[in-house]
Amino acid sequence: MLIASKSFRVVGVIGAILLSSAVGCGRSNRPATTPVTLTITYQGKPVEGATVTLVPESASVPVATGITDRSGVAKPRTFPDVIGVVPGNYTVTVRKTEVQGTLPEGQSLDDLPPGQGPTFRELLPAKYASPSTSELKLTVPDRGPISEKFALTD
Repeated sequence: MLIASKSFRVVGVIGAILLSSAVGCGRSNRPATTPVTLTITYQGKPVEGATVTLVPESASVPVATGITDRSGVAKPRTFPDVIGVVPGNYTVTVRKTEVQGTLPEGQSLDDLPPGQGPTFRELLPAKYASPSTSELKLTVPDRGPISEKFALTD
């Protein structure tokens, strides 16, 4: 019994080492990121709960996203476990949507006829929701951190 217990411990230690090596390898293959802090205001007030998306100009650069806090500050992430953005040129989109109504219990939007169920209302000007109409631009350098403020207008 004692021998079996020691073998399980050895297998567990070896498994933990292999797992940490695999996780480490994945991170080392990622591009470097630069810490970015964005402040979003609308009508002179901070925008809380908005989704901020950095859409890269280059297809080889990944998208970064963040959610604004009560001060209107977002710290976008390219990777879930690291705050930061891969250097490059971006168009910034900002959306804040309010859901009105609810779904009947046990149903999804696909189950309902058109026009029934909850509706969605944009709380910010629509031009900021799409990369093709947003005029917000950001260049993320190789070194940082950087901080930028965007005042949204109608």
